[in-house]
Amino acid sequence: MLWSTLGNVLTYLDFEVVNGQTYYYAISAVNGVGEGPLSVEVSETPASLPSAPLNLNAALDGDDVILNWERPLDDGGADLSYNLYRGEVSGDLVLLIALGNVTTYTDIDIGIGQTYFYQVTAENSVGEGPMSNEVSSNTDLPSAPVLSASSDGVAVTLTWTEPTDTGSSAITNYRVYRGPDSGSMSLLIEMGNVLTYEDDTGTVGQTYVYQVSAVNDQGEGPRSNLASAQLGSVPSEPIHIGAMTDGAGIVITWDEPEDDGGFSISGYKVYRGTSAASLNLKATVGVVLNYTDLDLVAGTEYYYAISAFNSKGEGTLSDVVMMQANSLPSAPIDLDADAGNGTVVLTWDAPSNTGGSPITGYKIYRGTSAATLTLLATVGLVTEYTDDTVTNGQTYYYKVSAVNAIGEGAMSELDEATPTADGGDDDDDDGESNTMLYIIIAIVAIAAIAAVAAFFFLRKK
Repeated sequence: MLWSTLGNVLTYLDFEVVNGQTYYYAISAVNGVGEGPLSVEVSETPASLPSAPLNLNAALDGDDVILNWERPLDDGGADLSYNLYRGEVSGDLVLLIALGNVTTYTDIDIGIGQTYFYQVTAENSVGEGPMSNEVSSNTDLPSAPVLSASSDGVAVTLTWTEPTDTGSSAITNYRVYRGPDSGSMSLLIEMGNVLTYEDDTGTVGQTYVYQVSAVNDQGEGPRSNLASAQLGSVPSEPIHIGAMTDGAGIVITWDEPEDDGGFSISGYKVYRGTSAASLNLKATVGVVLNYTDLDLVAGTEYYYAISAFNSKGEGTLSDVVMMQANSLPSAPIDLDADAGNGTVVLTWDAPSNTGGSPITGYKIYRGTSAATLTLLATVGLVTEYTDDTVTNGQTYYYKVSAVNAIGEGAMSELDEATPTADGGDDDDDDGESNTMLYIIIAIVAIAAIAAVAAFFFLRKK
């Protein structure tokens, strides 16, 4: 199939390949007439670095050291050659010889009584792979332990096996090596004949690489395999941040961090600001997953973020969440004062805006003038009130306000009423009704007088 169309060039690099997969290629030329025939087909298999050779071992044969190893589990998809490293100190080896595709070598260039350490790598067309296990030419020295490492956050625990070959004498002690990587190892501690060590001397969050060697009366054997672990760190950020109003407060909620850093969470810090860029520490709380902020200015927008902390320190901030504080309710609407005999009945409708917090009650104000209103009564969730502490003939002025968890809102518009013995005189509607009543009475009286006059007039005739 057609893979690519090129310009007038004579080379092409194919990057869309998988290591170890063989690919076949052919080229054709194109001119103004059309495409010519395909070239001869060629093939190539891209490769990756090989893995480490397996089971390197060393054996003395007179004054020679015979080394044998096995092929890597993964050759990277290309032909292999090998590099043999040697040194007089464990962990400090230099290239001795580059070999072909062989898995044995006899080292005859050795000093009498000198101990040598060896490692081997595999190499292909891509490059050189990692080192094999390390071995020693001195069979009187112990072989390498097998090391493992784990971390509980507080410390790294190292455990290892006793060497399969203790050499010509019993193991006397072990040496533990540590470094940030395999190329920067140094002696951490030399200890007795034990098979475990707890390292709590590292830097929080740092990953360390370890090796262990065994020592007997003849000296130090080769180092173990590499093992790595990370010391504990500060926690990651809390997740699922939420905010909601609750009466006069704002409630912030969150979930614990996905990573506690290897230590128990000690508590949380709540940051607040009036913008996402102006956050300051508001509160430090224990191992809880919510916080209620009551120190608010009504109607203000607040921004929040949370961090977790453990014994190693404070982690990063969470996402920022915003919530507006509740405010005072608006004024009740449609206040109506209806006068009666010794009473004034007040009715009103709830505010159009509760301020974000439910209305808890109302306050009723009264005065004998619009400028002298004082608190008359506080009532619950009702929209009607009967004032029976009035005097007939006196005009009263009223206003009503609503109350929520934040406080008392604005007053309603003013209304007035004048109770009277005959039912009272409230405002415009009642005045108009009384006027109509007087007109009707006058009409009836005039009609009665006219009827009487007509009766006497007819009798005289």
